[in-house]
Amino acid sequence: MNYRVEKQIDDAMNVARIGIMPSISEAVAAMTSGVLPASAVLGTVLGVGATASMIGASDTIAILAGVSSLAVLGMAHMATTRSKRNGWLFAPPSVDGASMGGDVCWDTTGVLRKKLGDESLVAEQRFADQYRVLVVRNDDPESLGRNSILSAIAIKHGLQRDEVHFIPVFEAGASAYLLPLPQAQWESVPFDHSAIRKGEPVVIIGRDIRGKYLTADLRINPHTITAGSTGSGKTEWTMVYIKSLVEAGLNPILYILDPNDNMGVFAENCGRSGGAYITSLEEGAQLLRDLTEEPTGQSLDELHTHNLIARKLRMSKAGSKNIWQYRKVGGIGDDARPVVIIIDEVAAYSTSELKKQVVADISAIYRRHRAAGALGLVSTQRPDTSVIPGELKANAGNIIAFSHANAVSSRVTLDSDDAAGLPREGGFVAKFGGSDRITYGRAAYLGD
Repeated sequence: MNYRVEKQIDDAMNVARIGIMPSISEAVAAMTSGVLPASAVLGTVLGVGATASMIGASDTIAILAGVSSLAVLGMAHMATTRSKRNGWLFAPPSVDGASMGGDVCWDTTGVLRKKLGDESLVAEQRFADQYRVLVVRNDDPESLGRNSILSAIAIKHGLQRDEVHFIPVFEAGASAYLLPLPQAQWESVPFDHSAIRKGEPVVIIGRDIRGKYLTADLRINPHTITAGSTGSGKTEWTMVYIKSLVEAGLNPILYILDPNDNMGVFAENCGRSGGAYITSLEEGAQLLRDLTEEPTGQSLDELHTHNLIARKLRMSKAGSKNIWQYRKVGGIGDDARPVVIIIDEVAAYSTSELKKQVVADISAIYRRHRAAGALGLVSTQRPDTSVIPGELKANAGNIIAFSHANAVSSRVTLDSDDAAGLPREGGFVAKFGGSDRITYGRAAYLGD
């Protein structure tokens, strides 16, 4: 709820309280918060009561008349102090409005001031595609990120603890809390065709919580791991990944290993590209073996058409260290086209005898074959250390985690709890370029 609406509700409730407040002492305390002395309130009550008695009213009516004068006094108090209280009847936390770039979230501000005993703390409220972003200017992020404070903020806003995320350094001198917005208020992130760079392996990611449109340059970091629960937006974003490379004019050779048959819409594209759409575990494992097979005396022509070692040797003979140099000097044919290898559910192989070989071959592609033009994308709904081993993560330049079911699986993917409790349908947290820096955002979608 927007804080202005919250304030209007608060005003209405306080106006109602003026007339029905059960305790005179509470009314006196509320309406004399440093503005009117108690003697003035008492004098008003006695004065009105005496006047009523003089004109012949009963003692009971005179007393009631005196007490009801508190309502008039309350309205006067509101008129004289409202501007000092940011529009509130009773004193809210004070704030220097000149230093703020947005609205104030009073609930979170109150939690921080109470928990940390610092009356200068203010939670400034901004909005992203799926989040309310509460920015707090401070010089001690560690104190703001304590679990007790995150739990208190979650309770105050009616959220689960894992739905509240903390960013120690959001911008210079400020930390931030992320609170999910109600789904009805989510803003979509459409595929931005203008972000594509012709001839360059740049894929669209989405938009971060600061409003910046995100892309990833696969020339620099060619391999990606993505994980997320059912409905998190992982498969939809995989389609964005493919669309980005196609629109860039790279004419990729597309192999999709999809045991769950989630992306059959791309089956025809795979075939036309000279690649394949494979749902069989055995056929998928054989393809990975063929692409990474070492030549052992046989002619290179006897290897798979797109064998990555053979491709690299042919590029070297043409004087190129990698596919991008090869393209620049006018290389033609399949060797000038990147080989995109997408494994949509790598965990499916963990139930078969092929597991060890498949993980080894994927790791070899990620570790050794970037120069040959291999662009790898491995995704899973069920991350564990056997599905995403440390070696694979170490060679993946991009890790994109969508909503995870729990903190344990989040730690497997990201080495942190940040992916637990994310909004579904595209909410992600990512690490790019091997950096430990966390980026929050919402992934782009293709639409109809």
